[in-house]
Amino acid sequence: MQVRELTHTTFKTLVFFSREACVFCVWENRRWLRYMMWFSRKWRILRKTGKFLLIFALVSGWLFSGFPQIWDNPRIPPGPRTAEAATTVIVLNFTQTILTAGTTTATWTVPSDWDNGSNTIEVIGGGGSGWADNTGAGGAGGGGGGAYAKATNITLTPGAAIDYQIGWGGATTSIGAFQVGAMNGGDTWFRAGVVGSSTCST
Repeated sequence: MQVRELTHTTFKTLVFFSREACVFCVWENRRWLRYMMWFSRKWRILRKTGKFLLIFALVSGWLFSGFPQIWDNPRIPPGPRTAEAATTVIVLNFTQTILTAGTTTATWTVPSDWDNGSNTIEVIGGGGSGWADNTGAGGAGGGGGGAYAKATNITLTPGAAIDYQIGWGGATTSIGAFQVGAMNGGDTWFRAGVVGSSTCST
C-alpha cells in the first residue's frame, strides 16, 4: 500500500474547500432557520385569528338562537323575536243622511241608533237667482250661493218626527225694457223654533 505524503499546497487546498463547504452549509442552515421562524410566526397569527373567528361565530350563534338559556330575568341570551298581530282596532262607523227634497215643511224620523253626544247637523240655504239687464248699462250678474250653518251634539229622541225644510233657489227673472233684480233663495232649516237645538240657514 502506497502512502502519498500531503504537501503543504495540497493541505491548504483541502482546508480551503472544507471551509467553503462549512460556510455554505451554515448559510443554508441560517436561511432555512429564518424561513422556519417566519412560517412559525405566520402560523401563530393564523391560529389566533382562526380561534377568534371560531369563538365569535359560536357566541353569535348562541346569542341569536336563544338556546340554551342561562338566565331568566333578564333573559340571557335574549329569545328570538316572534311576529304578533296588531291588537289595536280603529272603527270608523257613522251614518250620513242627506235630505235634498221638499221645498215645504217635511218631517224626518230620528233613527234608533241616534247618539246625542256625537252628531252634526249642517244646512245650506237656497242660492239666489241672477239679475237681468236690457238697458245696455252692463252685463247681468249671477246669483249668490246659499248660506251655511251647523249645529253639533243635538239631543233628539229616537223615533221622534223632526220638522225640516230645504230652501228653494231664487225665482227666475225675465228681461223687459228695464233692469230686473235678482231673487233670494229660500230658507233651509232643521227643527226650527226649538230654542237651543235648531239649525237654520238663509
